[in-house]
Amino acid sequence: MNLSALSTLVGRVLIGAIYVASGVSKIPGYAATGQYMASEHMPMIPMLLPAAIVVEIVGGLSVIVGYKARISAFILAGYSILATTIFNHFWTMPPGAMHETVMHLYMSTIVMVGACLFITGMGPGALSLEGATMRKPATA
Repeated sequence: MNLSALSTLVGRVLIGAIYVASGVSKIPGYAATGQYMASEHMPMIPMLLPAAIVVEIVGGLSVIVGYKARISAFILAGYSILATTIFNHFWTMPPGAMHETVMHLYMSTIVMVGACLFITGMGPGALSLEGATMRKPATA
């Protein structure tokens, strides 16, 4: 096992785990999350909240195991850009501690977008389900 393969695996697990944890946390906090979405004037919460949970959990797991990781990471990147722009709009806040906190949340999400786009471009690496299927010898 080489450093490149191992670091790609660890990176995918760390990135995917954040999305899975976020999606799972929305389940017991479903009502509170729905109320927060409503406070930000989100439409169609009964449809969008379950969709967000599915995108985060399924997309995160896909990235972790490295199956359909490119498309999942691309979807997570788009989802993250939309979500952080809707919920972390620091540019509308007056200067102060809350402005700084929300700006840091926004920037942290943009880092995750960058990581997802890196997976989209480079693929999941050798230590993944996709990598394993690519290494299988052809049978006659």
